[in-house]
Amino acid sequence: MKRIQSVLSIVLMSTIMFAVAPAYSQVTKEEKQEAKAQSKNQKNTEKELFSKSPKEVQKEAKKLEKAGWKSMGLPIAKQLETTWMKEYETDPMSGYNRYIFATEEATGNSFSAAQMQTDNLCKVRIAGQIQTTVMSEAKMEIANQPLSEKEAASITKVLEKSTNMVAQKLGRLTKTLEIYRIVNGNYIVRVTMIYDMNKIMDTVKADAIQDLKKEMDEWKPTYEKVLDETFNNAKGKIVPEE
Repeated sequence: MKRIQSVLSIVLMSTIMFAVAPAYSQVTKEEKQEAKAQSKNQKNTEKELFSKSPKEVQKEAKKLEKAGWKSMGLPIAKQLETTWMKEYETDPMSGYNRYIFATEEATGNSFSAAQMQTDNLCKVRIAGQIQTTVMSEAKMEIANQPLSEKEAASITKVLEKSTNMVAQKLGRLTKTLEIYRIVNGNYIVRVTMIYDMNKIMDTVKADAIQDLKKEMDEWKPTYEKVLDETFNNAKGKIVPEE
């Protein structure tokens, strides 16, 4: 009896092992494929990182280095190359610039102090570009639509509120350039930040629509048309700073 039980146990264990083996093999295969893909991406990144930047980029980088600018991260030439590429990147659907840019400098008695101030200035600059452009386009669009004074005032009020909150909605921005130099014992930090145009415009528009629906007694398709045209036109008017 014990022998039979022993044989059955061996058969049962063998069955479990054979049942599990394909799944284990599958996972291992997927893991190998993922590791291979990661390795390929890493090699492509390293190739791009250590490839030689275009002559114009190198020339500009040398000017900055001669002026005393340094980098704590990627070489200045690589940062410039990324910045210039992003500057001319367009949205495939609209053809407009994909990113909103801001470049600022600030001075502090330490790198971190100057860095923090510069980051905040970039956020304020980007928010200001959005607010100014959206409100300018809104005025023209409102004037072109059959709206009453009350309706026009309500739309303007809501857009002012939404655009005033842009800086708080931006979240984390992407830095394409961060360099510094030391002058008279103080740190001067220069930063270029970018933010996806569609992402922030869609967020602000969605908030504006929600607030406008609360503001109006009756929702009209004209209101949505005004907002659609306003934000679509604004995307085409915001261009990277020189």
